[in-house]
Amino acid sequence: MRINLVQTFQMIALGIAFLGLGNRLVAQIEVATLKGHSSWVNSIAFSPDGKFLASGSEDKTVKLWDLTTKKVIATFEGHKNSVKSVVFSPNGKLIASVSTDQTIKLWDLTTKKELETITIFTDPVVAVAFSHDGNWLASSSVNSLIKIWDLRSKKVATVLKGHTSSVESVAFSPNDKLLVSASIDETVRIWNLAEHKELAALKGHNNLVLCANFSPDGKIIASSSYDKKIKLWDVESKKLLVTLNGHKNAISRVLFHPEYKILASASWDKSIKLWDLTNNKEIYTLNGHKNLVTSIAFSPDGKLLASGSYDTTIKLWELAVGQK
Repeated sequence: MRINLVQTFQMIALGIAFLGLGNRLVAQIEVATLKGHSSWVNSIAFSPDGKFLASGSEDKTVKLWDLTTKKVIATFEGHKNSVKSVVFSPNGKLIASVSTDQTIKLWDLTTKKELETITIFTDPVVAVAFSHDGNWLASSSVNSLIKIWDLRSKKVATVLKGHTSSVESVAFSPNDKLLVSASIDETVRIWNLAEHKELAALKGHNNLVLCANFSPDGKIIASSSYDKKIKLWDVESKKLLVTLNGHKNAISRVLFHPEYKILASASWDKSIKLWDLTNNKEIYTLNGHKNLVTSIAFSPDGKLLASGSYDTTIKLWELAVGQK
């Protein structure tokens, strides 16, 4: 068995650097660069079993990558304009993609073919998310609307109105009772899905809000903005908990680790930062992309972090963690 001494020494050095944490993050090492898109990567997502990665690009395609071979195993063509967001269904059988061509497409991973095109917007669609039970698909567009599609009846179940400009991200809470949205109207909004109404508009960013996500326990929302700040909000009280500073440009994505109290953020400053949420401190900066970073995703087991960029590549970073 061959041993990569350079990587081994890197892991040791990083491990020493993080011994002060005592638990959580030990090291992050870039393990692969995936090349295949001909334009920038807008969105990436891991399959529920962690074996595959989906990517959506400005080149109008969705690609499916085998993470064992690091090769493209399918390219889905059909969108007539840039693909802004991709997501796997919870059962891993479908990929949903949305595009500025005003459509949502569902792709069958068994046949590797388009299953359905959903046309419920008359404006570019920029964000999409499956509910955790797999019954609902939330999507949003530049016209400020959020629409919830019932995958069983194949009808729009509700339209959420409140934002005044493009809604850049949507995410379901772990129990699917709430939805969080981020908009360039500078707000983060929380929605009660049973009652189809807005619960709160979280105001604190002083520029476009690009992303918002729930923590794994559903108690905290993290949001990121063009103002170069990350904000953490308490879901129950709707109050701001803390503001994280460190990036030098707009923060395109923010995401909680699935198991550990770590937050990852992707920025137009070409970096990814990792934050220790036990003390709200930056613990590491991942550099490697040659252009702004548009998207990040944790593998389901939390051992890999993927990042997509305007440099047309996807990078895979290996995450080593200690005790919780």
